[in-house]
Amino acid sequence: MSAAWCQPPLPPLSEPLPGLSEPTAPPPSLSASAARSPFNLHFIVAEDFLNRFIARNQVEPGEVDDFILGAKVDGQQWTATQLHVDLKPSPERALALFILDGHVQSQTIGRTEQGAVHTLGRQQFHAVKEVFFAGQHLSTRHAAVHVRAENRPIGATTRLDGTPLQGLGSRIALKMAERQRPQSEEIARNRVVERVYPSFDKEIDQQLADANDRLDLQLRGLLRRANLLPTQQLARSNETHLHYAGRFVVPDSAVNPAVPTALLAQPHGITVQLHESLLNALLDRLNLKGRKITDREFRQMGAELRSLVRGGSEGDDASDSPPPAIKLDTEIEFDAAQPLVLRFQKSQMELELRATFRPAGQPLLPALSITIPVRLERRPTDEWTLIYGDIAMRPLDGGELPAVTKTVIEQTLRADLPAVSFPAVLTSAAWPADKPRLKLAELQAMEGWLIAGIDAEPIAGPMPVGPAPLGPTPYAPGPFDGRPLGPVLERPTPFPPDEGVPIRARRR
Repeated sequence: MSAAWCQPPLPPLSEPLPGLSEPTAPPPSLSASAARSPFNLHFIVAEDFLNRFIARNQVEPGEVDDFILGAKVDGQQWTATQLHVDLKPSPERALALFILDGHVQSQTIGRTEQGAVHTLGRQQFHAVKEVFFAGQHLSTRHAAVHVRAENRPIGATTRLDGTPLQGLGSRIALKMAERQRPQSEEIARNRVVERVYPSFDKEIDQQLADANDRLDLQLRGLLRRANLLPTQQLARSNETHLHYAGRFVVPDSAVNPAVPTALLAQPHGITVQLHESLLNALLDRLNLKGRKITDREFRQMGAELRSLVRGGSEGDDASDSPPPAIKLDTEIEFDAAQPLVLRFQKSQMELELRATFRPAGQPLLPALSITIPVRLERRPTDEWTLIYGDIAMRPLDGGELPAVTKTVIEQTLRADLPAVSFPAVLTSAAWPADKPRLKLAELQAMEGWLIAGIDAEPIAGPMPVGPAPLGPTPYAPGPFDGRPLGPVLERPTPFPPDEGVPIRARRR
């Protein structure tokens, strides 16, 4: 198969992600002078990453069976198409152009009662469909299709063949075909528009409708049931990246977090920036302030959280949990102001627990502040593993704990800390086998932010494409200048500039 018809590999992400590798080049949504932003969750997606999932090359052979300018036209054609996404600067909502470029080559014979004309044809088309994303749903406009067509008569047969006037008859037939060439090329353009426009427009509309249903029913439906819908959000784009930001869980009266400035070592397909305020607000929903529970109940809460991280069902990890170091129940009374606080700093996560511990219900210990440093480390086995640092503790009243007491408490806590690990490649049975898998490639915790870099793993085997054209390339006309030569749909349907068309899949 000719290399020209194979899917070319997408180039690596060579340019830095805005705002992550260049402190002077912030994400497209944030001005360089902004010190704070209301958003505590950011997703920055590279255009190259999107094309890993959307771009495709395809070659389709076909038959020509038409009636043009009084002639019955038969033959073969080969259509090669390339689909890709091109992000465009849009400060108020993300804008992506779905672009379909195509080349059609044909070899046809037009027959009349007087003879037949052999023609080599070439059409080029450029179809563009705008897709908008403002944070809630995808919207679109009708596609615009631009076409250029060239038909070249290369030979003719007439009733005069086999006679001394054979050459004259062929020249007359070719001359007539040349005179009709502008009309035949206009018809060819119309045929391309009639064939490309409805299929391209319908295909993208259906994909967007399905995506909107998944966004609304699965993602936003889940957030809605958990009361986690964002109170503020934005989506915008520049030439290379799409940026979504949202404010989740925290009240509008809360202090806005500082804009993240921590750097990842490498640019990635998706960069996720998660502020500690979001997780602390989720911890507040546990209603631990002043609450009294036993260490057994607290341990069960940890097991359920660990099960969620692993993606299993509740209680599926009981077999690998260590036996409790303290046999008798210990009563835990959480602090009434800040029972559980999480911080991202110094390349690690710090979990601070403030509570009073009463072994067997006895008031033997003062109220304590216990800080457990945690970091995620990537193993050679391509797994991420939780690593616990040195546990720090102090009485909340400012006193001192005896060294022996500290040692006993630390040993007790370490015995109950769960061993958590998960694969770097994020697998799912529902993930399409022909799409690249997502891989958690890098993590950084700094200045209140947890920043994750996600890349796309290559799929196994080459991307399937159609067969190479069997016919030769008969000629090489000048480069396609992109002028809208098609007679219809030269411009998008003039919807209001601030509104696309939100679409939904048709219910069956």
